[in-house]
Amino acid sequence: MQTLQLPLGVGALLFGSAILLIVLGVPLMQRKVPPNWAYGVRIKATMSDDAIWYAVNEKSGRDLVVLGVAYLAALILAHTLFRTASIPVRVLGPVALLSVGLIVLVVRGNSTANAMLAQSPAPSAEQR
Repeated sequence: MQTLQLPLGVGALLFGSAILLIVLGVPLMQRKVPPNWAYGVRIKATMSDDAIWYAVNEKSGRDLVVLGVAYLAALILAHTLFRTASIPVRVLGPVALLSVGLIVLVVRGNSTANAMLAQSPAPSAEQR
């Protein structure tokens, strides 16, 4: 069977997105991203308390790095072990992994933030 070449643009998009997940996750994991409206887990719970922001984004950053590495590994395996399979077959498995992983990441970040917010003490009259 003939090996089908992945178009350069498609390969760049797939492999680039895996690298991007890792690159975006590292600063979050290292607690280097302060609360903002553009980058990180930005929901009411994380925006209401700096401690919750850093804890949730550290965990989500770690999850993002793990997802990026797993997605990259899945892409490499799909394109080395299944060289003779059609391009859609080699792409759909890793993309399905990425899609499920992103959904899990969002759900985990949201539930962690809301659980931490529920456990935090109510602000006193002086703090309001």
